[in-house]
Amino acid sequence: MFYVDGMTAILIYAGVYATGVMGWRALEMLFFGIILSVLAVLGGFVGRWLDAGLGPKRAVQVEIGMSLIGIIAFLGMSPHKILYFWNFDPAMHAALWQGPFFRTWPEWIFLLIGFSNAVFITAHYASSRTLLTRLTPPDQTGAFFGVYALSGTATVWLGSFLVNLGTKIFKTQQGGFATIILLLATGFVGLLFVRGGERPDDGPRTHPGG
Repeated sequence: MFYVDGMTAILIYAGVYATGVMGWRALEMLFFGIILSVLAVLGGFVGRWLDAGLGPKRAVQVEIGMSLIGIIAFLGMSPHKILYFWNFDPAMHAALWQGPFFRTWPEWIFLLIGFSNAVFITAHYASSRTLLTRLTPPDQTGAFFGVYALSGTATVWLGSFLVNLGTKIFKTQQGGFATIILLLATGFVGLLFVRGGERPDDGPRTHPGG
């Protein structure tokens, strides 16, 4: 519930954040949304590969971890700064290309971070369902998936509440967006206490004669 709310908050506020922090307008946001939608399709394949290679539980943890890295990277971006430490003066650097948008390094790096988030957020939705099928008793599948669907809607307000609260307290969009880290971190830690969800060949083995 916690990490799903965090992922949903990223999807809701990433565009708002890009508009407020990067200064993007309608044209930039249109192409940003189109590109993210296309790349998000890759998330389904990434989720499948991670499920097969690591097991769904570890796959979800990797996906949450990558989303956490993405948010932290977002917080260090602005039109005049790259990843906290590199100050960037657009007047001192030639445009990367002569197109009407995305002409500077901060914009391109912001795009790449957004691409990573799109892939791993989509992958997390896929891996979470795989994980649930591994944890659910076969005769209770309907009940478990019903609760799972409820958890995605009953507290969907939590991410928006924290973002709005953080924005009011810190008086910046970065402060509001940073609160999503709490949701993802709580979900990540919670998964450490979940039993099961590993690859089938990672489970306990018994001696044939035992």
